[in-house]
Amino acid sequence: MIKQVLSFPYQLAHAMRSTLYDLGIFKQKKLPAYTISVGNLSFGGTGKTPVVIAIAKYLAKQGLKVAVLSRGYKGRGRNYPIFADASSKVEEIGDEPMEMLNAFAGSDIRLTVDPNRYRGGIKTSQKYPVDVFILDDGMQHLAIARDSEIVLKNTNESGFMREFPFAEAKADQLIYTKVSDEWIENNQKAKNPKNFVKFNLSLTKKLHPENSLGVFTGVADPNSVLRLIKKELLGQGFQAKDLESIEQRFFPDHHYFSVGEVKEVLALGINIITTAKDLVKIPGEYQDQFVVAKLVLDFYPNSFISDLQKGVKHD
Repeated sequence: MIKQVLSFPYQLAHAMRSTLYDLGIFKQKKLPAYTISVGNLSFGGTGKTPVVIAIAKYLAKQGLKVAVLSRGYKGRGRNYPIFADASSKVEEIGDEPMEMLNAFAGSDIRLTVDPNRYRGGIKTSQKYPVDVFILDDGMQHLAIARDSEIVLKNTNESGFMREFPFAEAKADQLIYTKVSDEWIENNQKAKNPKNFVKFNLSLTKKLHPENSLGVFTGVADPNSVLRLIKKELLGQGFQAKDLESIEQRFFPDHHYFSVGEVKEVLALGINIITTAKDLVKIPGEYQDQFVVAKLVLDFYPNSFISDLQKGVKHD
């Protein structure tokens, strides 16, 4: 109830802005390429970043020139737009853009960071050929017109909300995330099953069942991360009783780790698991001492991600 009350001013503000755009009082601007928005109803924790990564990489593999536009939340850059590359620093562009940049390594996907995403998109198209723009966290960024609106909805949402529930009706594609096996089973039996994406984990190191474990993370939904890690470890031979004593070091979302915080957890002398988003904020000389839990995404229906390509005109 408290979260609902505290969410109300944000929800009301976004609803009013959306109405002004719907009435044409505020005008949207069109970028010079097909535009896909990926967003959500809440303040975080639905998996936007991995979904953006998956869509961008798929479209790029089809030969399309893809540019992702991010506002660079919590980044401290000043000279926008920032055309992110190997020289970019996490403090400059933010943790989620840095996570995307690492995921795009070796591809031709462009990543532009600019709080003014229209400016960032225009400057990007002047510098590089672009067939499709992807707006990261774009649902509330109404200044830009979009050709496809993808909205992610967490099945166990309990956080603060940016939108009223009726806002999901604006989605061209409503995708459910953080789905449990039970949810999937019930969905498959439904007359009109919902679209969803299933998150699985792949650990960068195989762990021995006798090793003590810890989880070190600063994300919006650390308990979901912990559940996925436990599921993966059970598949590696750990017993349920072994996972009851996992050390937990949870920090606020987008937290930048100090050297002291990193040293403290490493001093435990156990295997420490973190996420790809967290790894970019750990000082480089300590990164190889962590086990990284990388997300693997499965979209249902399988045709969802490939259908996104149909509207894109490729020269």
